[in-house]
Amino acid sequence: MRKRNRLSGLTVLPIVISIASAHYKMLWLIPVAVFSMLVLVGTLPFCRKHENLWMFVLTAFCSIPVNWFLLTNFEIWKNVLYSGGESRILTKIVIVEYMMVLTGVEEIILGLLTRMLWRKQYKLYIPVDEEE
Repeated sequence: MRKRNRLSGLTVLPIVISIASAHYKMLWLIPVAVFSMLVLVGTLPFCRKHENLWMFVLTAFCSIPVNWFLLTNFEIWKNVLYSGGESRILTKIVIVEYMMVLTGVEEIILGLLTRMLWRKQYKLYIPVDEEE
């Protein structure tokens, strides 16, 4: 097995850490997950010169379990979410909306940190057809 294939399996490590943090209610694992994302993005060969893109993708997957835990288990969020007399389905939709907002904020913050750490990156090329 080549070294590159063994290293690419480590990309699930921050995701597993964030799931464990949410499941076992260990908030101290959240900075560990962020640190492991930074280490992986800095060391994996296929992330080189595309660090911002990979940090964006990893942050999206890693923040989902942690944000769900934060929104459903702390009293301050419970008071905001369950204050209206809405149905359970509507409450779940509100939780998902707040989760998307928190994930976006985390992606922006970690994207800025990534850009400060790795300044030289390739431009992201998105092919778009010319308007007719």
